[in-house]
Amino acid sequence: AVPVISAEEFIRLEQDRMDMPHELRTADLKTKSGRKIFKNWAFDENIPDKAVLEWSPLAKVIYHPSIQAVNDQFKKVPEKFIHHRTPVEVTPAISHNTAIVFPSCKNNNDARFLGQVATFGVFADEALSRSYKRMLRDHVHYVKTVFDIAARVIKVLGPWSYSALHVRRNDLQYKEVFMTAADTMDHIRPLVKEKEVFYIATDEGRRFFFSYCE
Repeated sequence: AVPVISAEEFIRLEQDRMDMPHELRTADLKTKSGRKIFKNWAFDENIPDKAVLEWSPLAKVIYHPSIQAVNDQFKKVPEKFIHHRTPVEVTPAISHNTAIVFPSCKNNNDARFLGQVATFGVFADEALSRSYKRMLRDHVHYVKTVFDIAARVIKVLGPWSYSALHVRRNDLQYKEVFMTAADTMDHIRPLVKEKEVFYIATDEGRRFFFSYCE
C-alpha cells in the first residue's frame, strides 16, 4: 500500500531537505492565502529536486515501464484507446526527484484530471495492469458516512431490485450531449427489466422531465 500524508506533514518532513522558503514552512494551509503559497511552490518548475508533470489524462497517456517497452509488447496500441493523447513515460530523471507534482486545476486546459481511471496508462505487463486495477477496485472507496447514507436509501428501494441513473443537465459543460428522457430510455432499454424501479440522481429542475420513464 502507498501511505497517504497531508500537505502539512509533507512540509514538516521535507522542509529542510528541499530548502523550503520560510513563508511556506509557516503557511496555514487551512486558509486560502496559505493554500495559495503551497500551490505556487508546488507548481514552480524551477525548484530543484521536484518534477512538475502537467500530464492531464485528456492529453497524455502514461506508458509503463517505458514507451519502448509498450511498443515492443504491442504491435500497435488501439487508436480508440489512445485517441489524440501523447504517450509519456516516467524516466529515471523524473523518478529520482524527492517530489513529483501532478498539478490539478491549474487552468481549464492543461491540468484537469478527468477521464476513466482505467485509461490513464498502458502497461507492457498485463498482470501488473490488472493488479493496479484490482487495487483501485478493492481499496479506493468513499468514506463510511457515504455508505451509511446510501444504505438507508437501498433499504427502502430493496437490494438488487432497482437501477440507478446519474443524469447531469445543468452544470455539465458539454451541452451537446444533453438528451431527452425518451432518448435516455432508448439507450438503456435493453438493460431494464419490466416495471423496474429507477433511482435517478439529477440536477434537472423540471419535475415532469422524467415522466416518460414512468
